[in-house]
Amino acid sequence: MRATLHRVAANAPEAPVMYYLDDTDDLTAVGGGPMGAPRPPWYVRYQLQRSTQLIAFHKAELTGRAQPLELTWNARLYPLGSVAVFYPSYRGRGQSMVRPLKELLVFFLVLFGACGGIVALTVAQFMSPIRRLEQRADAMARGELADPVIVGGEGDEIGRLTLALEEMRRALRDKLRSTEEVNLDLERAVQMRTADLARKNRELAETLDKLTRAQEQLVRSEKLASIGQLVAGIAHEINNPVNAIVNTVGPLEQAIDDIDSADPAARGEAARDVREMVRVVQRGAQRTKAIVTALHNYSRTDDESVVDFDIDRSIDDSLELLRHLLKDKTVTKRYGDVGRVRGHAGQVNQVFMNLLTNAAQALSNRPDATITIQTTGDADHVEVKIADNGQGIPPDILPRIWDPFFTTKDVGEGTGLGLSIVHELVERHGGTIECNTQLGVGTTFTVKLPRQIPVAVKTRTKGASLLSRSG
Repeated sequence: MRATLHRVAANAPEAPVMYYLDDTDDLTAVGGGPMGAPRPPWYVRYQLQRSTQLIAFHKAELTGRAQPLELTWNARLYPLGSVAVFYPSYRGRGQSMVRPLKELLVFFLVLFGACGGIVALTVAQFMSPIRRLEQRADAMARGELADPVIVGGEGDEIGRLTLALEEMRRALRDKLRSTEEVNLDLERAVQMRTADLARKNRELAETLDKLTRAQEQLVRSEKLASIGQLVAGIAHEINNPVNAIVNTVGPLEQAIDDIDSADPAARGEAARDVREMVRVVQRGAQRTKAIVTALHNYSRTDDESVVDFDIDRSIDDSLELLRHLLKDKTVTKRYGDVGRVRGHAGQVNQVFMNLLTNAAQALSNRPDATITIQTTGDADHVEVKIADNGQGIPPDILPRIWDPFFTTKDVGEGTGLGLSIVHELVERHGGTIECNTQLGVGTTFTVKLPRQIPVAVKTRTKGASLLSRSG
């Protein structure tokens, strides 16, 4: 077979290149001239295997393509192999390779295009449910939990993801409903608590108002109790000038009648007697007026009225009412001309009255009893010090002197509210009070008041201070 092919190639006018592929897959090249360049073995095998038809030589010459020939032994139908004949192209030596390469290129382009389309379709089919899941997840994030999550593909990963997202939606919906129910319960509880708190606040306000009125009544009662304790002394103080007036009126009337009937020489003497008796009546009347004025200033209720008053005059009014307690004691006044202040005059008088009463009682049965009153002031404050040279206050009692109802006096001699009310009244005026004491030396109370009672102090609740100390 190979010899026959050699003879054909030698006699062919175009000098073709022939390849023989026998039944054992052995490839042999035959012939080949200047125009017939050998082909690569892979290309020859490819051409031999792609066709099983017998093609004429003249067709190969016309197309310029390599044509495979299948050779068989017709008598026995036994395959002898395949022959590939490559003729040179009329367009040039390399033209025979162009069209197969183009076919390969087109084939691969079509293949790649088909693969790309398949991939794109697959990705689109895969991404479409993913995008729907993403949209449902965004809707769930916005609180849209009513609609179920339905995407499809229950048997694959997307389906399992869909089921998981649906379970999460149901759980979130249940949690949200539970939270809303809890919020409603809390809201109802808050409303109930708010109503209860409002009711308790009203009750507390009413109670505080009652306590405030009770305290005001207590302050007035303590003031009246103090007046009651002073009644005997005040009555004695008033009785003396009144007796003087009464005892003088009769002789004065007789003296006036005697002047009319007396001779001219005796009228001068009678006139002098009349003038002396008039002065006695005048002094008695002034003394009575001073006591009544001091008592009025002390006992008046001016809890809401704010007036200008003189501190030194307030102290003098208190001393006037306590004259019977201070008659055997030395009172030294060191007034600094502090001028006037603005506040509740009656309450300030009550402060001084209580402090002077305590000082006088602390000096009972003491031969050298001395009370020193000193007033000083600046542009913003006035300061009053009331000191005595008594026995002083024991250290274990000192912290309790401001407590309501605390007293060291015998039963019937004090209510235990004096210093507590003094402390409260001073605080009402935005002031302070201090007690300095030393056993065997004496005690000094220092009251410091602003010249103008602060507005916040005027309007604050009055019952708080006294009640807090009573606890």
